[in-house]
Amino acid sequence: MAINPYAYTAEIRKLDKKRFRMVMTYYIKTIRRYNKIHKQVEQAYYSRRKYLTSYDFWAKYLELEKYQ
Repeated sequence: MAINPYAYTAEIRKLDKKRFRMVMTYYIKTIRRYNKIHKQVEQAYYSRRKYLTSYDFWAKYLELEKYQ
């Protein structure tokens, strides 16, 4: 049971062990993969950091023209 005392609500949740194992397996594989290649990931980010943190990148990524 999950209770939210601020909104005075609650819900009953069921534990899905199969789904939990699947998610945890994926998480562990992802962490292991990241630990092997994190230096390459960081290097790729830092080589493009100026562009990835620019207004032009975010405007394109968020498709701001579409909403103006």
